[in-house]
Amino acid sequence: MTTTATTLAPATALIAETPGLRLRVTSHPMGRTVLLGGEFGVETADLVAVVVGHVLRSGQDVVLDLADVTFCDVRACNALFVCARDARAAGTTLRLVNVRAFQRRVFRLVGLDAVVGVTRPCA
Repeated sequence: MTTTATTLAPATALIAETPGLRLRVTSHPMGRTVLLGGEFGVETADLVAVVVGHVLRSGQDVVLDLADVTFCDVRACNALFVCARDARAAGTTLRLVNVRAFQRRVFRLVGLDAVVGVTRPCA
């Protein structure tokens, strides 16, 4: 897996990119948001877990925005379970936003929605 990382202005702290997935971390007064775009699955789940884990170590709450995720599989769910565990260990919260219907269904089937806050897409 090839990744690139770039430090940007304070509002956008990190961008990581791999074939098929883009991650951008932005800061705001209430915490940090990790924006995902592309395919979140077997090829990219570890990268997401590492980036979210790093962000959680800041001690801030984290919002994971899935609005631009086009694919999500069980490996992604496993990564999100790891992120939820890391958030609890750090004393922070992890919340998933802009979760599409197909993602909500997968999350419900594996029980992820019971451990992480999940919200529907914005209208």
